[in-house]
Amino acid sequence: MANHYNPNYYDFNKHNILKENINQYEIQILKTIRSKSKTENKISKEVKLNTSIVSELITNLTEKGFVTSVKRRELFFFYSQYFSTTLEGLMALEEIKRNQDRNNNNTIWSQVVALMGRYRIYE
Repeated sequence: MANHYNPNYYDFNKHNILKENINQYEIQILKTIRSKSKTENKISKEVKLNTSIVSELITNLTEKGFVTSVKRRELFFFYSQYFSTTLEGLMALEEIKRNQDRNNNNTIWSQVVALMGRYRIYE
């Protein structure tokens, strides 16, 4: 059993998150289930992919520990499986967003420096 009172229990290494190969479709799935758990059908409609492909992607995300599933009773005999993002999944999304922001800022600054290099002021 995990010790939730240990301060290092939720200490995630961002390098481990970045080592996981997460493609753009998996990122879209994580973004759609970030705020509310959804079924595979709802996820496939929002991501606009086939349900069999979404099922494989969700399985991959579950193996990586970014998604968890819960069965909820719809009617007396029927159950639906809902998927939601885990804490690791949220951390991965946040780290990916940070890296994208850093890359965008670096490209903007490199463009500014390149423009300044072209237009030198001669005295």
